Amino acid sequence: MLPHFLLVYGKKNVLIGLGEVHVKCPSCEVHNWADMMVSSSYYHFFWLPIFPFDKEAHLTCTKCGLKRNGMGFSKRLLDNFDEIKSKYKHPWYTYTGAAIFLLLISLAVLTVGSNWNNKTP
Repeated sequence: MLPHFLLVYGKKNVLIGLGEVHVKCPSCEVHNWADMMVSSSYYHFFWLPIFPFDKEAHLTCTKCGLKRNGMGFSKRLLDNFDEIKSKYKHPWYTYTGAAIFLLLISLAVLTVGSNWNNKTP
């Protein structure tokens, strides 16, 4: 098994927000407030974020203390998902790898295009 610092690719999570939501707890079976922590998952290569692919919610019931970790951040989890989804967005830097890749492709297209125009018949 390789040490963590030697891995050059993989998946990472980053915290993108904390909040309180009103949900039905499966343990105490009442609608109550729960503390929510939302994290963004992204792929990286050589520690450079490539692109985000998922959001996870970690809920803790304030009444009974039930912890539910790694749940998908979706309508199925939260009744008011449409109201709060814009509050929890993937951080801009998780798109860095995709932006660099698109920039390299754009530069290659521009270089080929300028060489095409500079050719004399």
